[in-house]
Amino acid sequence: MNSATHPEIHSLQTPSPVTPQLYLVHRETLSSVISSQVITPLEQLRPATEVTLGLLTPIGQLWRSKHRPVLRQIEERCQASGIRVGWIPSPPTRLPWLWNDAFVLRQWIRRHFPRDQPLVIRCRNATTTTIALDAVHGFHQAQVIYECRGAEVTEAAQNLGIADRPETAWTSREKRSLENVIRCERRAVQETSGVTCVSHAMVDMLRKSYPEQPEEKFFVVPCCPDVEAFSRVIADRDTVRAELGLADKFVVSYVGSLAWYQLPEASLRIFRLIQSIRPDAHFFAITTQPDKMRQLVETAGFAPTDFTIRSVPARDVPRLLVASDLGLMLRDDSTTNRVASPIKFGEYMAAGVPVVISPRLGDYSESVRREELGVEVDLTQPDDSVRQTLRHFLENTPPSGEEASLRCRRFATTHLSWSGILPKLIDWSERPRSEQRMAADSMAHGHSDDSNKIP
Repeated sequence: MNSATHPEIHSLQTPSPVTPQLYLVHRETLSSVISSQVITPLEQLRPATEVTLGLLTPIGQLWRSKHRPVLRQIEERCQASGIRVGWIPSPPTRLPWLWNDAFVLRQWIRRHFPRDQPLVIRCRNATTTTIALDAVHGFHQAQVIYECRGAEVTEAAQNLGIADRPETAWTSREKRSLENVIRCERRAVQETSGVTCVSHAMVDMLRKSYPEQPEEKFFVVPCCPDVEAFSRVIADRDTVRAELGLADKFVVSYVGSLAWYQLPEASLRIFRLIQSIRPDAHFFAITTQPDKMRQLVETAGFAPTDFTIRSVPARDVPRLLVASDLGLMLRDDSTTNRVASPIKFGEYMAAGVPVVISPRLGDYSESVRREELGVEVDLTQPDDSVRQTLRHFLENTPPSGEEASLRCRRFATTHLSWSGILPKLIDWSERPRSEQRMAADSMAHGHSDDSNKIP
């Protein structure tokens, strides 16, 4: 990849040297977000510096033939962009105690990076961060950055099924599991050079938990869509609407799976209220679960002429989404969602689609109110109250107008594009390096503590 084919990365090509970057992923190689939230930003970062993607992957996934096509796609895409890929074997999922991830990572880093040269290691989640901290102990020129993707302790409690149970009812295994997550988060915040968070709300939460950490240690990096991919298909809007048979409809979109936290039933409730105001409203679902969505819509009593359901590869979502007039961005009011940065919001914005959003959804509910990017609705209110809010919005600020679309796309370009965020991230990550260099020089005249090293 070069700047001739990707003009949005010119701002990253600065004359000053940028520290080589190692991005670590632990046991998430097959995750659906690796493409958009890991490889895409690394591709845009690559022209500015050397970039390596380190994938700590369960050894079984590396061996099984059914996973090879996905792993090969990752390898080929990274090679085409000049990104080095390191496949680092992690213990089997069922036998995580077989060997120490940090020890293996340390040997791998020793082979691929000079010990006396600067290196920025960005780690996806707290567990990955603690592994990296142990692996680079003694590498005084390396700085580890914790990439906080969400409220990890809260999510762990939910996954363990103990969030709504009193602590006295927890088993010893559950207690140990949660304590391990808390310990990982504490080390990731306290022992790293910096912490990136997906929202300002997430920064506020961590700073309340760790008040001794300085404000400048935190930096916000939201989940960004591929803004350029949406920009390329904006002009196809009318064509796509005609292809879908929706040229004369007010298209209300739902994008995502039917996971409980995406509130599909609440989305259908809001659509019904919109339909009572706009009889030409049409429900358009782009989902990975089309059959379940169709069943849900039909059970809710909607006629076949009221909805269209499509399931397409992620690369085709932008072209379909630009056909929308309004998007549904609803989540429940939980700790997890109050600090979240849903990628779907960025996709709606990049497509020029205003949203119906629930309150306290990361930083975005406030952005919607402040920037006029849609309307906020309180799902706890009765239908009449919600309908009144929707009616005022639909009648006074038509969401399908060009002005509203431009506001959304401008917001995406300014606040949710990798090309806009990465230069700032580089500047922020370079500052701790200069501080570390001074600390290293100081230690050179004294002594270093090599205790607790991995052998």
